[in-house]
Amino acid sequence: MILDKLTGGKLAKHSKYKKIDSYYNHGEIGYKILKEIGQYDEEFLQIIKNHHNKDISNNEVLCILQKWDDKN
Repeated sequence: MILDKLTGGKLAKHSKYKKIDSYYNHGEIGYKILKEIGQYDEEFLQIIKNHHNKDISNNEVLCILQKWDDKN
């Protein structure tokens, strides 16, 4: 993630702040919000939740999400 590169990972220790926590956990937060809505299947929700997880990069949709998310 961009802020990790810029700060050498030092920003992560300040995750008690809402904006920093949101930065690091936006996949999980988005997953929970969309799951509560109840209109999305679990496969889609897992893509949202894990779009920065490099261990799941076999999924073509996930690779596309990572590519575009990293550009923003």
